[in-house]
Amino acid sequence: MTSILVLDLTSSSCSTIKLPDGVFNEGDTVLSRANDSGVYLVHLKELQLCFWLLRGTNGSVGDWLLVDTISLDDMCDNLRLTNCTVEDGHNTAVCIKAVGNNAEFVFLVMGQCILYLDVRSRALRQEYEKSEYYHSHGCWICPYMMVWPPIFPVLKE
Repeated sequence: MTSILVLDLTSSSCSTIKLPDGVFNEGDTVLSRANDSGVYLVHLKELQLCFWLLRGTNGSVGDWLLVDTISLDDMCDNLRLTNCTVEDGHNTAVCIKAVGNNAEFVFLVMGQCILYLDVRSRALRQEYEKSEYYHSHGCWICPYMMVWPPIFPVLKE
């Protein structure tokens, strides 16, 4: 697929937005909300993450701006994860599981490892190692954003 279907609930209309050149929606792309009325598209091809930004609503290919590219190859080698490589030493397939608002962070799955990438600092770390049960049944990652430290209401006496 070379476009994204957009449903405008306000006007009850549908439209399409063309993806950037060379990007195909084959399960390796995730959208993320941008603060300034735009959307980020995070695209993974092999071990290369590309971050595209679309501002406005025109939807033509020229509206996409490549804002960042991160190679995961060296980052994965530096982690030396035992369950994330196959026998010949090459990295197993990587997939995007979740992306935070403004594409600030990305959760990735590689083999049995769940990895967290802080995009701003370019820091990759292992967050979790899945058991065989979760490896065969898949997993869901739903990031929850909150104010820190949390503010609780005052209890009435």
